[in-house]
Amino acid sequence: MHPRHSVATRLVLSIGLGTTLVFALLLASIQWYARHMLEQDAIADAKNIIRSASNQIASLLDDTTWVIEKAAVHLEEAPLSASALQRLQQGVLDNHPQIYGSAVAFQPDQEAPALYAPYAWRQQDTIAFRDLGESYNYLEKNWFQAPLHQAQPRWSEPYFDDGGGDSLMTTYSVPFYRMQGGVRKLAGVVTADLELGWLDKALTSIKVLDTGYMFLLTQEGQVIYHPSREHVLRHITKTPAAEAAVHAQGVDPGLIQLGQRVVQGETGFIAHTTPSGAKVRLYYGPVSSAGWSLGIVFPENELFRGANQLTLVAAIIGVLGILLIVLIIVAVSRTITQPLRDLATAAQHISTGDFNTLLPAAQAQDEVGHLSRTLVKMQTDLQSHIGALLAANSARERIESELSVAHAIQMTLVPKVPQPFPGKGCIDLCATLEPAKEVGGDFYDWFWLDARHLGLVVADVSGKGVPAALFMAMSRTLLKSLVFEALDPAHTLGRLNAQLAADNEQNMFVTIFYAVIDVETRRMAWANAGHNPPVLVPENAAAYFLQGRRQLVVGAVQECVYHTETTQLSPGDRLLLYTDGVTEAQNNAGDFYGEQRLLAALENLKHGSAAQTTAALSGAVRSFSAGAEQSDDITVMAVHLLATP
Repeated sequence: MHPRHSVATRLVLSIGLGTTLVFALLLASIQWYARHMLEQDAIADAKNIIRSASNQIASLLDDTTWVIEKAAVHLEEAPLSASALQRLQQGVLDNHPQIYGSAVAFQPDQEAPALYAPYAWRQQDTIAFRDLGESYNYLEKNWFQAPLHQAQPRWSEPYFDDGGGDSLMTTYSVPFYRMQGGVRKLAGVVTADLELGWLDKALTSIKVLDTGYMFLLTQEGQVIYHPSREHVLRHITKTPAAEAAVHAQGVDPGLIQLGQRVVQGETGFIAHTTPSGAKVRLYYGPVSSAGWSLGIVFPENELFRGANQLTLVAAIIGVLGILLIVLIIVAVSRTITQPLRDLATAAQHISTGDFNTLLPAAQAQDEVGHLSRTLVKMQTDLQSHIGALLAANSARERIESELSVAHAIQMTLVPKVPQPFPGKGCIDLCATLEPAKEVGGDFYDWFWLDARHLGLVVADVSGKGVPAALFMAMSRTLLKSLVFEALDPAHTLGRLNAQLAADNEQNMFVTIFYAVIDVETRRMAWANAGHNPPVLVPENAAAYFLQGRRQLVVGAVQECVYHTETTQLSPGDRLLLYTDGVTEAQNNAGDFYGEQRLLAALENLKHGSAAQTTAALSGAVRSFSAGAEQSDDITVMAVHLLATP
């Protein structure tokens, strides 16, 4: 929006556009929520439909499977005569009207090599009988082969029975076995042919919106019910033939997608576009133990009709509301612009230093009146603000003075290493600490644990400033109280970690290198808790970093076990302990001092005292920084092992 536009124009545009944006978001939210609720209702209805259809289908299928499996058990008990087989089959058909026909197809063997398959079926009001083995080779039929290969009962894919029942049917086949020579062998297959005409009546009676419909698929993706008869008995699994039918025969692609999921027994609710361009929502789920699945098609224009009507009404109301808001803004802005122009003129005079400029009378109780009264108060309060600024400067100087005192107090917490160091003629030691700010988080310490063991500590607390300094003081105090419990550094760090982590709500931590040197044997036990590795400079070898196992910082996790490393030192060896303020010191170009410069500097300091080493190394870091601001505390401790006097 151009800044030269009038206040009224900017108010109209900004509020009008903002209101329009908010309304558009609200309208979209209403549309989404309404559609979502309608989708949930559709899913609930679909689940109820599938549950009802599943119960109807299961009642017939389960009754059929039960009677045929019972017949198979009866056939396994003992061979039956032809008349007994007829009585068995007639009993099945008499007591189960949903079964159209039943066959007992025997497996030929050496004793009875001929095909023999007595079949009973309904013929008008009577039951007819014939031998299927006389008319065709049933051994090649799927209803005979499938249950044998799978060694279990099986429902066949539905088929249209021309010349028989003249209707859609499916066959349930159960293999039965008999003992021959002590071996259980296949004796044959008993079947039941089930008419599926009742599916049309059951599913057609269920109404889905105005023009919605349902379809039923088998486990292998064959359509056994669809409102359009040309789709019945088509296979819609994703095969080249089925995909060709999408274009050649107008098969719905959504059915092919569903067919892929039917064989896996999935349930879903997907969006789909039919070949005619109609957008629908498709719900599908399993409906029977036979592996069938029912699909329910909801046309979107019918499913979301209520949401679309609600959105349209809300849109009309919103447009009228926005127009009304624009008219109100235009009227109100005219009462605001003139007082604002007067105030702008007076403010311009004040900006030049004329604090006695007469401001417009502040009669209104709105924001313009408040602005006018604020400018008047600004004139009278300017001098008091100047005085307050002077007071603030004084307070800042006082804080700086207090920080200076805090710095002095903190420096008293680390021991002043006397020179020469009282190392009993075995050790020369010196340490320095240079905080980056008035107070910092580094600390070092040394202490005699007994007559022959010297403890050395260098640590760095996370963070900077006063919080780090307080955590540093607490860490040093706790450590000093724990070091005399045991000579094992790992034990000491573990006890320190447990106490620091117990009430560490600020999640602060400290990196520590703690070593205990036996001045008689020169054996050093040490533990490194996340600290920079120290540098060992042998008398007749190159300097190197003393590496050990990686261990967690102190104070981070309460349950932490530390491990002690040991290093055998020799007369003339030099040890340098330091914090990351040395290696991470930067110059104006952003380069780090680094570990290689540290090793090179120590190679050149092999013959100086501990005090000379710390002074020279600190000077080298400052020289490298070349005037750049110190970003971290710098702590250095040099330990030289002397020859035994």
